[in-house]
Amino acid sequence: MNAELYDSSLSEIKTKSWYLLDSGAQDAFANMAIDDFLAREANLDAPVLRFYHWQPYAISLGYNQRPEDIDFEKCRANNIDVVRRPTGGRAVLHAEEVTYAVIIPPKASEWYQLPIKQLYRVIGGALLKGLSYLGIDAGFEEKTSGNVSYAARTKAAIPCFSASAQYEILVGGKKLIGSAQRRFDAGILQHGSILTGLYHLKLPYFLKLTDSNEEQKIVDYLKKKTTTISESLNRQVLYPEVVRAFTRGFCEQLQISFRNKTLTPEEFTLIHLNRIKYLAIGR
Repeated sequence: MNAELYDSSLSEIKTKSWYLLDSGAQDAFANMAIDDFLAREANLDAPVLRFYHWQPYAISLGYNQRPEDIDFEKCRANNIDVVRRPTGGRAVLHAEEVTYAVIIPPKASEWYQLPIKQLYRVIGGALLKGLSYLGIDAGFEEKTSGNVSYAARTKAAIPCFSASAQYEILVGGKKLIGSAQRRFDAGILQHGSILTGLYHLKLPYFLKLTDSNEEQKIVDYLKKKTTTISESLNRQVLYPEVVRAFTRGFCEQLQISFRNKTLTPEEFTLIHLNRIKYLAIGR
């Protein structure tokens, strides 16, 4: 693990109480609607750490990515939803994973005013700490990586896990957690996939590819670039174990405490309206 994770600027932060929201299994449209609502409409008085997973499995596209890259017929045949994220980046197949989201409102001013890269690193430090409680020795990607020439020539440019950005989480040089961040006037949203199993490798099957050999090439490329918690520990891990470890990691690394967040009926009404908006892709 990186020797020095604690950012000295955290000692100046006074907002030490966060909300914790465990949403469990939701469909893709509810998952993105909740993240969107918390970041743009919730008028929070403190940051939120949220955990969730995806039922059924889903592909999320970055907010600027073309839907034409996805084979919707194959997705429907395999009960795979397709949704657009409120953040950027490339396609992610959400299956055997735990997803985290951090929402920072302007009212938590000390957190909100951190520069983007610094906040990314601070959250990354908490993620590393969470992995350590699972017994996994991980580290930061110190610079943007990826085989650019290969990605530029093929659809390998589409899967988000085909390359690593600075401060993303690697184990043995392979990406285990991929994240995306976007800053809105009403809040900052960073969310990401914590891979627990290998199902994400099936993403190329759901892409529109012209070369019959390209699918296997991309699978092989993703195998070289990614790893999972189950591979690292040589055993299956379940959602509750991962959530406990990362909650503890955030608490201890950022020196914060948590209070449970409960969504009100009024908030669920607004989230439902957002969910309808997210249903537009592929329908």
